Amino acid sequence: MLCYTTTSNGSFDARVNELPEDFDFFSLFVPRDSDHLYTTEKSAGWFVCKTYQRYGGVSMYYSKKGAEKIQGLLERDGITGQYDDTLYEYSKNGELNGYCSKPSIQDLVYITGAEESIVQETDLCMKMLVIVLPVVGQKNIGSPRAGDA
Repeated sequence: MLCYTTTSNGSFDARVNELPEDFDFFSLFVPRDSDHLYTTEKSAGWFVCKTYQRYGGVSMYYSKKGAEKIQGLLERDGITGQYDDTLYEYSKNGELNGYCSKPSIQDLVYITGAEESIVQETDLCMKMLVIVLPVVGQKNIGSPRAGDA
């Protein structure tokens, strides 16, 4: 089960308000086995930092510019691996401006651990592209339209 937390300190709004204008994506979930990869040099505010994890695409928030950049990178490189791994690699290499919550801050979205996951055995990456890419160029990038997923 995916759960959304609404804490008074470090809420979604507080974290989004810390994002710089040039952010491309913000991960609302960070795999806790990545916490040791964080360094203070990644800090970008009280609650957020540059991405440091290698994977974790459970819940993402994209800017319009970020979605356009992702589309351009996919057109340039094609699909080179799992979607989330690829996003974090682009962020690590400076081609995307990715952010997440600091490891000391509770995730906005978390997994209870009781879920079965076979995501690596599916074409979920392609389904994500079906949702993300068609909305590039529209004025409002929001929730996918019914039937898109």
